Amino acid sequence: MKPSLPATEFLHRMQARNNYRALIRQAAVLGMVMHLVFIGLFAYAGVPELALFNVLSVALFAWARWEARPRGRLVVAALLPCTEVLLHAALACVVIGWDSGFHYLMLPVLPLVMLASSTPQRLKVLLATLIAVFYMALNVWTTHQAPWYTLDSTLETGLRYANILSLFAVLGVLSRCYLGVVSRAQQALITLASTDPLTGALNRRRVLEMAQLATARGKRNNTAVSVLLCDIDHFKAVNDRHGHDAGDKVLKAFFDCLQKQAREVDSVARWGGEEFLVLLPDTELAGALTLAERLRLLVADQTVSLDSGLQVRFTVTIGVAQMRPAEPFTQVVSRADGALYTGKQGGRNRVLAAGGPIKAAGAGPAGSEAGTPKPSARVTPA
Repeated sequence: MKPSLPATEFLHRMQARNNYRALIRQAAVLGMVMHLVFIGLFAYAGVPELALFNVLSVALFAWARWEARPRGRLVVAALLPCTEVLLHAALACVVIGWDSGFHYLMLPVLPLVMLASSTPQRLKVLLATLIAVFYMALNVWTTHQAPWYTLDSTLETGLRYANILSLFAVLGVLSRCYLGVVSRAQQALITLASTDPLTGALNRRRVLEMAQLATARGKRNNTAVSVLLCDIDHFKAVNDRHGHDAGDKVLKAFFDCLQKQAREVDSVARWGGEEFLVLLPDTELAGALTLAERLRLLVADQTVSLDSGLQVRFTVTIGVAQMRPAEPFTQVVSRADGALYTGKQGGRNRVLAAGGPIKAAGAGPAGSEAGTPKPSARVTPA
């Protein structure tokens, strides 16, 4: 039995296929416009065979665009424009000659073939080689065979330049699409490297980078930097009683609370497990305690609905610390962790400042019985 793909690889492949579908849709629209123009040109030039073929070409490109929709057949969507371009170029070169420039339209087929993410590399190389051989064979054939129609030199020159412009237009569309794919891929990598995949919070590595910037700015502007270290109370009990899906919902609900309380300049990170860290630039200890108390009250008022129909309520304990002059960031986090541990030992569901109890605005003494602890994972029927 073939093993299933990891989730990240599966999502990557799906995104690559969606990008390729978008590329084909744009190429198909451009192809329809070009071939509608060619119908008029060939009708004017008195070449009915090519005029009729371009009617078929417009239909093939419309079909390709239809197949490039999310639920369409991607292989068919890719084969249709490639086949049409090769046949159209070959027929035009045979009917009106190589100098008409229709062979230029074969060149964009190579990027379409090479950008197909689901096609094996060896098959791509084989197809590219066959296209090159076909191109050269067509050149040899048309060199030794007179065209069916001899066009007026002015019209022939106009067609050649029109095909050159068409070539640049198609390559421009392909390049624009490719740039968009690369930009989205880079952004996805940045997001993947800097965020927690479950909650969307920053990860530890990224918040440490943000801490360096905040510390440097604080020294430059002579402003304070504070930290909240938050731990969801009795989180293991939620996982044990209701399963990890319930635990994931609690983590997401808590991150939502953090986002509601945090400012745009603040950085919210998942520090590990059920611990979250909030970096507060330009914030003294009193302001950090005020924010932490608002967060504690908001969390205590939250209810998380489970798939089973039950509702879980949870609380949080928060350690708060303000960075001291010349203090490493790891040290201020360690002091906040010490305050958090003391709060856990003292009954949970409370805010405690590193360095001793400090009264926060709108709250009782931090670390005292202000905010009487509530059951951490009380379950009631939905």
